[in-house]
Amino acid sequence: RTIELHYQDNKRLETVDVGVNVSGKLTAETTGNNTNVATFRNTGGSSDGTEVQFTNDSPSPADGDQTGYLQFVGNDTNGNATIYNAIIGYTDDVSDTEEDGSLKFFCRYEGGFSQRLAIAANGTFTGSGSNDISDQRLKDNIATVVDPIGKIKALKGRTFTWKPEAN
Repeated sequence: RTIELHYQDNKRLETVDVGVNVSGKLTAETTGNNTNVATFRNTGGSSDGTEVQFTNDSPSPADGDQTGYLQFVGNDTNGNATIYNAIIGYTDDVSDTEEDGSLKFFCRYEGGFSQRLAIAANGTFTGSGSNDISDQRLKDNIATVVDPIGKIKALKGRTFTWKPEAN
């Protein structure tokens, strides 16, 4: 049996054979010391784990569309809600049989909010600034080091501090 809840003549919640459908914005809050707002659990015995899916059901998808957006928000010292981190999924190519997607990771630093890491559809990682990722697929002439202990003994240790512009 289906049960529906409406708000101002708009269906907001509906029970269905596999669970519940919610229309509109869903907000969950806790009080006190309980920080666990939502738990997603697979109790069906499947080894596939639990899935959380973000779907962009655009009737006219385009390259570069956002497919999902995870925001990590907290208050600043003035009590203003501030996005501190985000992970955004993008469509890179929506062509039939050529579909590609990428992920981009953003962080707030010294008041600015910018991309820090990207994972392209082909698996290439791209970092920012001095945090670039080392990827074997981007290198040629990889060889085993001859006499690595001798090379380690020849190293001269250095200490340093980062300049502010290094982020």
